[in-house]
Amino acid sequence: MEQVLFGGYYDLLDDTDTEYNSLIGGYTWTSEAETWRAKIVSTDGVIKHLRVKLSGAPGGTDKYTFALMLNGNPTALSFDIVGAATIGSNMVNEIIVTGSDLVSLRCIPTDTPSPVYATWSCVFEGDTPNESLIQGGSGFALSTADIEYCQVMGGSNYGVTELNYRQVVPTSGTLKDFYVWIQMDPGTDPDAYRFTVRLNGATVAQSLIVTITANDTTGSDLVHNLVVVAADVLTMMIEPLNGPSVAPPAIWGMTFVADTPGESIILGATSNSLPQVDTEYNSILPGQDLQTWIANENERYQLGQVCTLKKFYVLLAGSPGAGNKYDFTIRLAGAGSNIVTTIAGGDITGNSGALEDTVALDEYLSLEVDPDDTPDVRDAYWGLVCYITPPSLSEDLFSKFSIPAIYSITGITKDKAGNRLGNCEVALFRTVAGNPPTYLFIESGTSDGNGDYSFTNLIKTEYFVRAQKDGSPSVFDTTDNEVESV
Repeated sequence: MEQVLFGGYYDLLDDTDTEYNSLIGGYTWTSEAETWRAKIVSTDGVIKHLRVKLSGAPGGTDKYTFALMLNGNPTALSFDIVGAATIGSNMVNEIIVTGSDLVSLRCIPTDTPSPVYATWSCVFEGDTPNESLIQGGSGFALSTADIEYCQVMGGSNYGVTELNYRQVVPTSGTLKDFYVWIQMDPGTDPDAYRFTVRLNGATVAQSLIVTITANDTTGSDLVHNLVVVAADVLTMMIEPLNGPSVAPPAIWGMTFVADTPGESIILGATSNSLPQVDTEYNSILPGQDLQTWIANENERYQLGQVCTLKKFYVLLAGSPGAGNKYDFTIRLAGAGSNIVTTIAGGDITGNSGALEDTVALDEYLSLEVDPDDTPDVRDAYWGLVCYITPPSLSEDLFSKFSIPAIYSITGITKDKAGNRLGNCEVALFRTVAGNPPTYLFIESGTSDGNGDYSFTNLIKTEYFVRAQKDGSPSVFDTTDNEVESV
């Protein structure tokens, strides 16, 4: 199953230094540790169709080179954006990934290109039907003393108030295969950090839980399966255990198994307050928990690929208040889409119902909020579905197996004078190369009254035909052993 991974962040590319960013969502570009922007893959598949769109051209013969990084190394999924170009892509190479792999996006400037902003996207295609990626974490340090929370998907800082880090599930499915990586081990045994995926503000029986103890930097939960439905709320809880002496950054990944084939999920949120008067914009997958709503839409663009967006769910920290409302709209290419929902009066939730819209290749995506009648100041948390029609069983089979072409042999049975001789027994043998060659019987039949015969549904190789007819006298003959099917 295919999933679009959307990315982009309003931070200028450096014209000199090699920099890194997260493949999904995005945050400030960093020339420091690549792992500060890495995310974890949780299931087997390939990453492909990497695309980048710049806000302006590099200029002259200058260029930016973008590449998918896998476990700290550049891959063949790379390309240049040179001179007057503003879009680049690699639609050919596919990079195999597996559970616990680390991935990120690298940018190398050459010849001091003009500093510009970048948005990007790629496609993950899982080996297992209905499986897609949820990736989260950031380069910020964990607390060695406080229980903290974080958004499950995307990148954010950590904080002690769980409600600020909620994200809304837009469709039903199951979370599983939870991987966590921390940059440094927690200290001295028994120092540890425990990571828990919480459902609706609680740790439940099937919550995904990973504990990483001193001397280790990785952990996984491949046992629990957390079932979710539309409108459920997810958070990540991180607990320091036994007073760890080291405060490392952490990243994680988990697998979403959709109940509906073709569906993957986008989870977003920001604890920055919604506007009360002006129409403002945010990214569909904000780069941090406090990413501001802003009047300039282009500063919140992320890049799309062909898919359908639908099932848009929004949760507010409180109601807009009597007579007030917030209108939310997914924007495509700088214009409103069909995907809208309104939260009014005393309500705190809304969803787009059956509304959906199609994203075209390289279209910008953003989220618009339009307040009406000065609603009460609130924060917003959301989720929506990215849908790509999965291949049918027949399409999937034909993509994996080569169906050989069908060939045939036709001929005429004749007597020794060259006249047609009908109703002869004919037998087909396949010539198997060797020294000497051997011959494999394939099938037999009878020529018609005019002597015509044929053998069909053959592979392309060499054969010979033997014919005979009983009578007074009986007759028989054979072709040479190099008759080719056509």
